[in-house]
Amino acid sequence: MMLLHTCDRCTQEADHHIEKADKSVLHLCWDCYNAYVCERLGLDVANYAHPKTIAVDGQRFKVKAEVYEDGVTYYAYKGKGNALKTISFMAPLEMDGKTAMEELKERVSRFLITPTLIDEFLLAPMGVFGIEYDEDALDQIVFIIDGERYDSEDFLELLQDYRGSNFIYLTESRLPPPDAQFFGREDQ
Repeated sequence: MMLLHTCDRCTQEADHHIEKADKSVLHLCWDCYNAYVCERLGLDVANYAHPKTIAVDGQRFKVKAEVYEDGVTYYAYKGKGNALKTISFMAPLEMDGKTAMEELKERVSRFLITPTLIDEFLLAPMGVFGIEYDEDALDQIVFIIDGERYDSEDFLELLQDYRGSNFIYLTESRLPPPDAQFFGREDQ
C-alpha cells in the first residue's frame, strides 16, 4: 500500500504516520521522524548524526538510522531498491553516532564482506541469512544470502548437508523496503 504524503516538517515524501491524541495524523519523513522522537524523549538528534555512507574493506555501504525510545537502530545496506545486503544493530541511546559507525563497520566487515556461501552448497562458519518480507506473499518465504534470493526449497536443500548440526543465530532487523510505510500512535 503506497501512501503519498509530504512530510509535515519538510518537502520530502513521508513514510512515518503518527496518529496524535486529537486523532489528526502527523506525516514525517525518516529524518524528521528521528527528530520528532528525540524531541519527545528530550534528546539531541545531532548526537545520532552519521555519514550517509561508510566504506568497509573498499566497499561502500549506505547508512540509515531510526531512533526509538529504547535505542537507535543503525542500518548499513548495499543494493538498489530492496537492499539485498543489509546489516543492522540496536545501539543504546547513550551511544553517539560516531561510535555507532565504528560498531556498524565492524559488523559489516564480519558479516557482509565475508561470503556466507563458500561455494554453491557450502556455508561459511559464520554468515548472514536474510528473510525477505513481502506483504503480497505472506505464505512464501524468500531467503537472502550474499545478495541473492533463495526460495524455501533451495534453502532447505542447502541445509541438507548440515543435518546433525546446531545453527546459532542472532535476529536483527533488515532495512525496510524503500516504499515501506510506518504507522503509530503518539501515545506509544
